[in-house]
Amino acid sequence: MYKWSPARSRADSVLDRWSLRAGIALTLSVSLLAPSLASASAGGATPAPPMTKSSSVSSVAAALPQGTTIQDVVRQAKPFKIADKVLAASLRANGGRNTAQRPDGPTVKLPGALGDAAASKDAPASAGVKALMQSSAAVAQNGPWPNPYYTNPNRQIGKLYFDVDPGPGTRWSWCSATVVNSQNKSMVLTAGHCVYSPDPDGDGRISGNGYWHQNVFFCPGYENGCQLGSYSRRLMTTTPSWFYGTGGGYDWGDDIGIVLVNPNGNGQIVPFTGAQGIEFNATAQRFVWAFGYPASDYRWPAYTYSGEDLIYCPGTTIPVDGNHSALPCTMTGGASGGPWLTDVNYSNWLGYVNSVNSHKPWGGAYMGGPYFGNAELNLYNYARAL
Repeated sequence: MYKWSPARSRADSVLDRWSLRAGIALTLSVSLLAPSLASASAGGATPAPPMTKSSSVSSVAAALPQGTTIQDVVRQAKPFKIADKVLAASLRANGGRNTAQRPDGPTVKLPGALGDAAASKDAPASAGVKALMQSSAAVAQNGPWPNPYYTNPNRQIGKLYFDVDPGPGTRWSWCSATVVNSQNKSMVLTAGHCVYSPDPDGDGRISGNGYWHQNVFFCPGYENGCQLGSYSRRLMTTTPSWFYGTGGGYDWGDDIGIVLVNPNGNGQIVPFTGAQGIEFNATAQRFVWAFGYPASDYRWPAYTYSGEDLIYCPGTTIPVDGNHSALPCTMTGGASGGPWLTDVNYSNWLGYVNSVNSHKPWGGAYMGGPYFGNAELNLYNYARAL
């Protein structure tokens, strides 16, 4: 089992040893410090995922439309609507791993990294896990995370803002996202639908008229504002199946997106905020902590959220058909893209992201997320060193 190091060098050494070797299946065992990680494709070189680039302007304020400030966006933005009842009623939880959720290959685990201790106002929070679980389960809806924005995991989780209107106007919205460890020290993980809209006419069919979201920036450690600054995006990418769809329809099983951000006055984001780890091809049924920034939604009036607090849902995932997982969780729109953390080290609240908030499979009481298999591993491999 991997033993956490108080410094970032241990995680960095694993990253530095990775190399892409298309078509070769290699097992990465962090505890053994395996020397390389291959593409997950077994049939040859993996094609590059769809992506869009932007300028290298590091200032978010300078990258926004003229006359628009970061505070304007934060004030005007609405939670990005989350899809409801994505899975048909016939798709029921089976209580264990099914054929659609067998690992596509060897389990791959990349450790997270602690941030700059000098930038933190306090040590990472180590609140009692049992007390947190009980406090969240004791109410009809999931509750706010009790620890401050400058501690883990708050420090790595934040709001992703963007303009969802492809025309000359602006329609500001937000999702949730997480800093994850990578060679480029600039990776932010979210849901695919938070970076790319494949079905703008809303007819349920993917027909090639989608578009990338514009003016994207990330605020880590969000709590009633961008407390730890903001980071402009330099590149966005998503899985081919989210971009192109599958059989002409949505593929929620691969609904993840990656945003690479520019450095700001604090430098690269990972050394400043720290980063969560990430895991692929793991056991489907896991205990996880889901996080996000939901706001109240008229479809579920019983669940009231402000969008200003980090909300959490602890629980065991439910494998379902179609390469999805479900979790008892009442988070609503705005929480899309927030992480599901597993194998958390409770002394520093660093763990491994193995899914993200994606959709409502059966209504408001559950959250759905994609299983992180080879499609997600290939996307990460592609983006980690760019």
